[in-house]
Order: sequence, then structure tokens, then C-alpha cells
Amino acid sequence: RSLCSSAQPERASFFFISKMAPPKFADLGKAVKNLFSDDYNVGETKLTIKSQAANGVNFKVEGSRQEAGTVAGSLETKYTHSSGVSIKEKWNTKNNVATELTLENNPFARTKFIVESNFNPNAGFSGVQLTAEHGEDKMYLTSALTKSAVTVTDVFAYQNYLVGGSAKYDFGKRAVTDNKVTVSYVEKDVTMSSSITDMNVVEGSVYLNPPKGFETAVRFTWTRGSNDTTFEIGAKKQLDSSAFVKAKVDKSLNLGLAYSQKVGAGVTATLSAMINGKQLVADGHSLGLALSFDN
Repeated sequence: RSLCSSAQPERASFFFISKMAPPKFADLGKAVKNLFSDDYNVGETKLTIKSQAANGVNFKVEGSRQEAGTVAGSLETKYTHSSGVSIKEKWNTKNNVATELTLENNPFARTKFIVESNFNPNAGFSGVQLTAEHGEDKMYLTSALTKSAVTVTDVFAYQNYLVGGSAKYDFGKRAVTDNKVTVSYVEKDVTMSSSITDMNVVEGSVYLNPPKGFETAVRFTWTRGSNDTTFEIGAKKQLDSSAFVKAKVDKSLNLGLAYSQKVGAGVTATLSAMINGKQLVADGHSLGLALSFDN
């Protein structure tokens, strides 16, 4: 059996009844992150084109123009062989080339190996990262090695709980420089998560996903010492099979809005806005437009 995808849904008993590995540490609370970040392309006009060649190579082209007038773009290609080997390469307008080689079906069952490198013609190679991921029925372990540090993460599943931890060891400083612990409680249509980073930053979230297509979430962060806190509420309503609306607001009354509509076969248009609720009649509001073509 191949290693399960890292983008698994956080729908409760899915993990425990199907005996699949839990998500990797970076994907804990992913549904909440997506609710607050995806589709809000404010301050830019963005175009995305996806296609697949006859030989199975996937192409993805992205271009964007910021409000300040700057233009950025990227070209990504990915090919996956039936043997489980995949190659992905991405070039951007800053002339950076990122290459990723993944080996999934190998002699080590349920284990995936990833080699990543970054290259710039002017600066040369900026580093190589070796990553290994291993998933069991109730555990997902990752380890990433660079020339300067090693990062290890692990997630355990017990009944309706997901408990994960991450630690980074810096070779130069000979010390653990980053650590984080996350605990999630998962039910059929609700997920509650809390985490603490470096014993300083506390985060918490509640995510509701009832079967009627109306997602809601609340999240907060608190930083020890400065007493700096953030608070956000977000929601997404699926209008029909081709359209949805999203909204979010934080404690500073910054209101985000997004509307996405499939306007044709493989064509999606998304409009977004960020409104300063404290100064409705002043400047400081932003709009965004994203068009996606998927062949």
C-alpha cells in the first residue's frame, strides 16, 4: 500500500476506522488555515493555467500583477512514473529554479523519500534538503535534513485525538532552536486544535464543517511577554456545485470577502476584497481578481 496523501481531510473517524495514517504534522489544522488564506487574492490580479501533455507531464503556469505594478510569474512541471518516482521543477521570474525528486514505491513500505534543491544561475545552489516520511496506521513521522539543521516531526492518533510535535536541531548552535506541540480533537463535523511554539506562542482554533456545506472557524494566538493577541472568525458557504462565498473578520475589523464561480468547463473566476472596517470612507481597501484555467 502506498503512503497516504499528506492532504487528507480532517473528518473525524476517517483516520481511525479506515486505519490510515494520520496527517503529517504540517497538515494539522490545515482546514482552518485554508479557510482563512485560500481565495483571498487581495491586492493582485492573478492568472493560473493548468494542463497535461499527452505523455503525462503536468504543467502549471502562474502570473500575477500587484497593486504596486510589480509582475511575477512561475512555470511548474511535474511528471509521475508508474514506478512511484515523480519529478517536479519550478522556475520563477526571479530566475530561481526549484527541483523536487520523490520516490514513493520503494523497498521500505509506507515510506516516501524527497530530495529538494534550489538553484540560481547567479548565486549557484542555495542548498539541498533530504526528507523522509513514514506513515503507519496511527503514526506519521517525518525527518528533514539540510547542511545546517535537522527537523523531526511526529503525529500520533489515539481514538479521536491527534498529538503531534516538531523539533529543529541547529548544527551550528548545537541546540534545539524551534519546537512546537499540537493537540487536536476530531469529531465528524468539528475539529478543535491548540498548540504552543517555543513555549512562547499559544494558538487555538475551532473548525465546524456540518454536512450542509457551511464551514465556520475561529482561531486565536497569544504571545507571552508582549501579550500580543490575534482573533479571527471565518466562514465559507457553498452556494451550489459551481459557486461559493467566503468571509472573515479579525479583531481590528479587517473584513475579507471572496466569491468564486465556475464560469465554464475548467474555468474559475474568484473576486476578493479586504475592507478596513474602522475607516470605511478612507483609502486602504484592496480588491483582487483570480482566473484559473484547468484543462
